[in-house]
Amino acid sequence: MEATEAAHRIARPVAFDGCAGWLHPAQGRTAVLLCSPWGYEALCLRRAWRMLGDAFAAAGFPTLRFDYPGTGDSLGDAEDVVSLETLKTSIRRAAEELRTLSGAKHIVLVGQGLGASLAAAVATELDAAGLALLAPIVRGREYLRELSVWGLTVAEAMQLETGSTAPGAVAGFALPEGLREEIAALDMLAGAVRLPPTLLALRGRVAELKLVRRLDELGGAVSETSYAAYDQAIGNPTVARPPRETLEAVVDWVTTTLGAGGPPIGPSEPAAAILEAPDFVETTVRFGADHRLCGVLCEPRGARRGATVLMLGAGGDPHIGWARGAVEQARTLAREGIASFRMDASDVGDAAGPLTGESVQLYDERHIDDARAGFDWLMARGLGPVLPVGRCSGAFAAFNAAARDPRISDIILVNQLRYIWNNSGEFDAASEKVGYYRKQVRNPAKLFMRWLRGDVDLDVALAKFGSASIALAHATLQGQARQRRRQIRETFGGLQKRGVRVNLLISRDREAHEVFRQFFGAEGARLRRYGDLRLSFLEGADHALTPRAAREALLALIRETALAGPETSAQAVAAQDPAAERERFALRPAGRGLLPT
Repeated sequence: MEATEAAHRIARPVAFDGCAGWLHPAQGRTAVLLCSPWGYEALCLRRAWRMLGDAFAAAGFPTLRFDYPGTGDSLGDAEDVVSLETLKTSIRRAAEELRTLSGAKHIVLVGQGLGASLAAAVATELDAAGLALLAPIVRGREYLRELSVWGLTVAEAMQLETGSTAPGAVAGFALPEGLREEIAALDMLAGAVRLPPTLLALRGRVAELKLVRRLDELGGAVSETSYAAYDQAIGNPTVARPPRETLEAVVDWVTTTLGAGGPPIGPSEPAAAILEAPDFVETTVRFGADHRLCGVLCEPRGARRGATVLMLGAGGDPHIGWARGAVEQARTLAREGIASFRMDASDVGDAAGPLTGESVQLYDERHIDDARAGFDWLMARGLGPVLPVGRCSGAFAAFNAAARDPRISDIILVNQLRYIWNNSGEFDAASEKVGYYRKQVRNPAKLFMRWLRGDVDLDVALAKFGSASIALAHATLQGQARQRRRQIRETFGGLQKRGVRVNLLISRDREAHEVFRQFFGAEGARLRRYGDLRLSFLEGADHALTPRAAREALLALIRETALAGPETSAQAVAAQDPAAERERFALRPAGRGLLPT
C-alpha cells in the first residue's frame, strides 16, 4: 500500500478552538481521528503521523490529526494542561470538527501512547466504530517510570546535567505536575469497559498482554499485532524510522473491519488556517511546488518591525522545534513586533513525502531549494527583509541559500556541522568521526565508565581511539580537508564581498565546535579576515540547545539581528526583487464544508 501523490498535495491545515491540525481529505463515510502521544514521543512521531494520515486518505478515509492545547502549533503552553480532561475535551472537539468537515457517518480513533489511552477513554461516548491503540499506557505509574529513564537516557546522550532534568521531562518537553499526578492514577485494567472493535499494536509489555485478555473477557472484538520497530520510531526525529509495517497494519485493519473507504479527492488549492491570540496571529499554509512544503507565519497584532525571521528546522525536527523552541521563540518575537515563518523542508514533519520506513535524508540539495522557496514566499508577500536562521542542517541550508541568493543579507548559523553540499557525505562523516574520537581520547574517564556499563567494546575502542589510528585517519583525510577548507573559505569570501552579515553561534566543546575547529581554529582565528562576521559560543549547551538558557541566548541573538537590519518597507522589497513570482495563493481562513457530504 502506497500513499498517493494526490493525497500528499491536498492535506490541508485546519484550526478549531485554539488547536492546530491537518485534514487529509477523502470521500469515505468513515473518518479517522489520530490522537497523538505526548511531548518528545509526539515530536519523534510527527512525520510518521503525517504518513499515516496520507495512507488513510489514499485508502479513502478522511483523516484528521491535531495538536492538543499547549502542544505543537496549538495555542497555549504545556503548563496550562493541568488535567487529562483538558486533553479528552480536545479529542471530543476534534471528532466534532472531523464529522463536520468530512460529512462522515462513522469515526475510528487511532492513538499512540497517552493518545491511545485517551482514545479508549472517550471511544464509547463518541460512538466510535473502531479503535486502534498503539503502545497504549496501560498503567500510568509504569509509564512515568519509563519516562524518567527515557529522560535521563536522552540527557546523558546529549551530555547534559541529569540532575537538572525535571520529573517526566524528556529532551526539554515537560509533563505538568497536575497531568503527571493524573497519569500516575491511570489504570486501563481497573477501569476497562467493553470497547468497539479494537486493534492493539503491542510492544510485548506484560501490562499490554493483560489488557488484551481483559478486553477479551469483556466480550469485545479484539485483534492484536506487533508494534514492529517501536524503538526506532521514537529514538530521535532525525534518525527515527517511521514504523511503516505497523502503519500499514493499522490501515489494513480499519479497511478489513469497517469496509473499504471512498475515493481520494483530487488536487485542489489548499486553504490556510488561522489561529488568533491576544498578541499574535498565526497562519498555517502550504507553499512551494505543488504546495508540498508547509509553514506557520507568526505575525504581531500591532505594527511589524525589523526583518521577518525564516526559521529552518534542524535534521528531522518538525517546524515546532526541539523542546517546542521554535514555537516559543516565534510567539515571543511576535509580542515584540517581529514576524517569523517556521517551516518544514521536504519530507520533514508536515511537509509532503512518501510512506517510507527510512529516516529523513539530511543535507539534501532539495532543502537548500526549500529554504529559498520559503524566502521567496515571504518576499512575494511584502514581508522582507528576511533573516534566515538555522541550526545544524538548517544552518547548512541557510548558509548555502545565502551563497546562491544575492537578496539575503543576514544569516544566523547555529551549531553547523557541514558547510558545503556533498552527494556522498563520506568526507564529512569521516571528519566528524575523527573529531569525535579525538574528543574521547581527551576524556578517558568517560570512556572507561562507558566500558564498565557495557556500552563499548574496550579492545575496539582502544583500536579506534589510539593516537596512531587518529593520526592515520587525519593523514588520509588531509587532501580532502584542504580542498574542503578552500571551498568553505571561498564561500565565506563571497558572502563578505556582498556584505552579508554572518552570525555563528556554537555550543562550546560539542560536535559543531569540533568541526568548526578543524576548518577555522578553536576560536575562529582563520575567520578574522572575513569582515562582518560575528562568532559567539554557548557554554554548557548541547547540540540541540535543550537547556532553556541556551534557547534564550539564541532568541536574544535573533532579536538583535532582526532589529539591526534595514527598515521594512513593501516598496523597498518590491524594488529589491522586481522579478519575484507572486503566487496566486491568498491567505484566508479555512472554512467548513471542505469535503463533499
